[in-house]
Amino acid sequence: MLTDNDALDAFCEAAGETMRASYTVRELSTLTGVDVHGLYKDIGAGRLRTYMPAGNTRGRRVLASEADAWIKEYWRSCTPVADGEEK
Repeated sequence: MLTDNDALDAFCEAAGETMRASYTVRELSTLTGVDVHGLYKDIGAGRLRTYMPAGNTRGRRVLASEADAWIKEYWRSCTPVADGEEK
């Protein structure tokens, strides 16, 4: 198991999945419950980095480390904070 990806690991554990080195956008959508279109919006805005495997013209992938960083930022930005607290 990859040890530094604790946020992604929590989603994988909840889904009963084994963590992998990378995910398709659709797989990340299934794991997190975030709509594919929302993920592509974040990809277009540069908030979620992806790569295209060599020789492919379709099937962008997200490294586990990138997915973990995106999850942490995405949920931090969606979590309301009490008055006086910092995000």
